[in-house]
Amino acid sequence: MDVYMTNPGRLNVRAQVVQLVLTVALCCWLYLGSVVAKWITILLLAAGAFIGVLGLEGGGDPMGPVLVLAIVVSYVSFMVVLIVSPRLNAFLAYQRGEQEPVKPTLHQ
Repeated sequence: MDVYMTNPGRLNVRAQVVQLVLTVALCCWLYLGSVVAKWITILLLAAGAFIGVLGLEGGGDPMGPVLVLAIVVSYVSFMVVLIVSPRLNAFLAYQRGEQEPVKPTLHQ
């Protein structure tokens, strides 16, 4: 089984550390309720899904397109949740201090 990497040569550890730090920073910013972070995340997921669709042709490995399709589906599902989920939007509004916490109710 081949491992798909964008840089098949020597791994650039510095670039990976920077990517990890930026990812953690974006996730923390999103957790704090930022609408800007939400839309940056949506745009990055859309770009990743688009690039994944372009890479669906695959190479020599028959599982390659299946794995790429699974990643594309997960990116699109995360995008949909970020855009349309009322619970997520309520959580982000609460994090920004724009909404009081909702008390849980028992459903009968």
